[in-house]
Amino acid sequence: MRRDDDGQGAVMVVGLLVLAMLIAGLAIDTTRMIIVRRDLQNACDAGVLAGASVIDIPRLRASGGKEIALSPQPARVRALEAIAAQAPRGHRSEVQATAEDVAATVSTRVELRFLVLAGFAETVISARCRAVPRSPAP
Repeated sequence: MRRDDDGQGAVMVVGLLVLAMLIAGLAIDTTRMIIVRRDLQNACDAGVLAGASVIDIPRLRASGGKEIALSPQPARVRALEAIAAQAPRGHRSEVQATAEDVAATVSTRVELRFLVLAGFAETVISARCRAVPRSPAP
């Protein structure tokens, strides 16, 4: 090394450390987002499945067991209760229930711990799902 190159290695090491920390932060925040997304999807699925289990019994009996339909308002309430029991705190959920199906969207804000250094303070993660009641196989 020449005399005027002293310290160049230290500058390069510091630069590489900063880059490595940004990459590690990206990996950590991305993993957190994936985990939150999975939890939201699980809560959403549980909610619509619970809602799709609210069968309109009088209609089922009137059709001789041939027509399976939901009771929309009770199905919506049951879906919202199931989602609230499983979704993370601070979530938002929207549920639509008809006689044919139950659909939901669940979302939440995720604060980013490391990507805030790159200008990303938070992001919104969402999950969508739908369930349709079916008669059991004979």
